[in-house]
Amino acid sequence: MKLAVRDGIIKVNSARVTGWQILSEQAEDELADPRAPALPDWETLLALADAPVAASHDQYRGWGDVVVFAACTAARIGEVSGCRVGDIDTGQWIWTVRRQTTPAPGGLIDKGTKGERALKGPIVEEIRPSSPSASCPPAPIPAPARSPARAADASPPPSCATPHTGTTWSPSSATSTFAATTSGTPG
Repeated sequence: MKLAVRDGIIKVNSARVTGWQILSEQAEDELADPRAPALPDWETLLALADAPVAASHDQYRGWGDVVVFAACTAARIGEVSGCRVGDIDTGQWIWTVRRQTTPAPGGLIDKGTKGERALKGPIVEEIRPSSPSASCPPAPIPAPARSPARAADASPPPSCATPHTGTTWSPSSATSTFAATTSGTPG
């Protein structure tokens, strides 16, 4: 690229890296003091979490809870988005990260974690009241329907999570699934 600039083929070397000295110096400073990029205290985190709440419609507190949950678990945003009520063991307060939710053509999709394996992480005491498991009890597992008529009348299990795009439930899908499992033929 330097030769192309010299020969007048291009005007600017787009591959030239600038500003690396400042980034290198910043990285060295962080090695000397690993807490340098961290928030100074709990009150600062709460003030940071209050910003999306104040900017949201009707000051929805859930946005602040997401910020605090993400900061206190050091999780990626996709992992926080993929958190479900059943992923948190409230007996030991351990979060098993099983999925990440990411944007895709047509809506949101769930996929495996970055390392493609489940990870376990503690939920610190300060955020337990606002964790997904504390704010919503796990949905009861419905008993299997005994007839297609009962399956059609069954209602979907309650959920505190926002349904993902493309995830639907209907009595007709329950009936066809039930019919396939009882008759041995695909529904």
